[in-house]
Amino acid sequence: METVVLPTAYLPSLAYFVCLVRNQSAIIDIHEHYIKQSCRNRCYIYSANGALPLIMPVHKTTGNHTPVRDIKICYLQRWQSNHWRAIESAYQSSPYFLYYEDELKFFYQKHYIYLADFNRELLQLLSGWVKMGVQPGYSVEYCVADAKSVDLRNDISLSDPYFSRFEFYHQVFQHKYGFIPNLSILDVLFNLGPESGEYTERQDFFTLSCG
Repeated sequence: METVVLPTAYLPSLAYFVCLVRNQSAIIDIHEHYIKQSCRNRCYIYSANGALPLIMPVHKTTGNHTPVRDIKICYLQRWQSNHWRAIESAYQSSPYFLYYEDELKFFYQKHYIYLADFNRELLQLLSGWVKMGVQPGYSVEYCVADAKSVDLRNDISLSDPYFSRFEFYHQVFQHKYGFIPNLSILDVLFNLGPESGEYTERQDFFTLSCG
């Protein structure tokens, strides 16, 4: 079985979760150099104005060559309250927002030092909601891609909200902007609830990403 190598991700996309659900040997590389403007600290939700990016501000402690494990979260901005307000505004009328609200809100009240720790604990929560049977592993050193691995660390499809070939499901604002298929897994959870796991298992990232 090939090992799928993924980056850490903030509120990962549907494509990211499809990779995790369908590949029990997935590894999240926290020893790679941090890449800005990526899923590592950015996600997209469906707001009243369409796809909305939520970006977590960070400190690169040793410049552009800082390993992901050493990236610190920046709290000079009120990003936690801003992100939570955006999530609440976008999804409070969705069928399952109230079901998940309290546990998710905790992550917007607690201060984590490191991005990797925040993403790891948040992923554990989301994985439980999606009912993933196996948790991904985490690297102990930089993952060198080889013939036995599929390297998705720089695959734009993991974060592109218009990666448009996933199966349709109802979204709160689809009447305004149509179906947006590859948002944060939150969009799936808030709209499908307990059916999210079955929906995710039906999707195939590799088939879709390869056309």
